[in-house]
Amino acid sequence: MTTQQIACHPLLEQQWYHSIELAPGVFTRGWGFENIILTRLLLWSCPAEAAVCLDIGAMEGLVSFLLERRGAARVISYDRNNKPSAPVSNGDRFLYARAALGSAVEQVYDIPLAELRRRCALLGARSST
Repeated sequence: MTTQQIACHPLLEQQWYHSIELAPGVFTRGWGFENIILTRLLLWSCPAEAAVCLDIGAMEGLVSFLLERRGAARVISYDRNNKPSAPVSNGDRFLYARAALGSAVEQVYDIPLAELRRRCALLGARSST
């Protein structure tokens, strides 16, 4: 996707949970949590390179995408209620952000947290639920 295509998408008019830069100068309309700076600092201090990472409670996937950017070998983004649906869910926003970023982060949703370990082991190669 070009920056222009990303910037003109209707999902960018909606309120998002996080502010995510999808292209240079193109941000989602997040709630502006000031504590995201602390999250970024914590991530910066974690050795993510070549790691397998699981982001629980991912919403639209900001932390998942940051882990991928930091060099994680595999990132699984889980949020219980992120099933893409009408009118629009966080899952739809995640899928759009993943496409705009050219990301390979895997999305898992609509399963109980207790099933997550078994489900992730079954995913094997990169995929999306």
